Amino acid sequence: MKTTKFLLFFLLIVGAISCQKEETEDSLLQAEILTDDHKQFLAQSSVNPENSTITTIDVEGKAVKYFKSNDLLLEYSEFENWLDQKDAPSQAKQFTGRYTISPLYRRFTVLAGSNLTRRARIALQDAVKAVNDIGTSVQIGIKYSGTADCVVTFYTPGPFENGQAPLPNSSGRPGSFINISTRLDSDFVKMKQVLIHELGHVIGLMHQDWKTLQSCGGGSNSGFVQWIPGTPTSDREPSVMQACANGRGATKIFSASDKRAINIIY
Repeated sequence: MKTTKFLLFFLLIVGAISCQKEETEDSLLQAEILTDDHKQFLAQSSVNPENSTITTIDVEGKAVKYFKSNDLLLEYSEFENWLDQKDAPSQAKQFTGRYTISPLYRRFTVLAGSNLTRRARIALQDAVKAVNDIGTSVQIGIKYSGTADCVVTFYTPGPFENGQAPLPNSSGRPGSFINISTRLDSDFVKMKQVLIHELGHVIGLMHQDWKTLQSCGGGSNSGFVQWIPGTPTSDREPSVMQACANGRGATKIFSASDKRAINIIY
């Protein structure tokens, strides 16, 4: 009798473990993985597919889907647009992976989110002034309530991430948000540096070392990137747009070549 009870107990335990394993495997199967089309789109957008994930981020109460690669975000809807036009010969050059802000939207506003501290709001003011002082057609205003074209908020990221922001979309609108790490509130200079960097993404700048990620210790990206004629191609060129804030070549504010690039674009 004891043997029979022990055997029955053993079978129940094995069955429970088996069910748990199947549930885990089912959950993994349900997770969205990158398809070949995803990878092709990311490569053409100058983003390394091997370093990218699909994530959903809450933007003003709305769940928005993005491709995420380090601090760079690409709206999933851009992939859907690309997919619709992929096989149309007349549109072959439309999706280069890089958009700039159209003249219609070059005067836009950023909203200082309600969870930003006074220190963060001052850093944002300085970062916006850094863009406006370049003197191009891109001019940014700051709002502290209501709605805006781009919303800036604190968030809690992983241990090696300082911020994230999307690039302009195919409609020519600026990136719609900037998230910066709550950790930065204790370091005003770095917080301002990260805000300037993320504003660079919002107006269309890629990482200076996009291909090698040398400022982060090395890595790789592939695909087409639109070089701005008249600007340096070196991945070690001093720039606030180096991928990692503490890496080689990373500056605290827009460098001379950053300003030249923005002047050429706008």
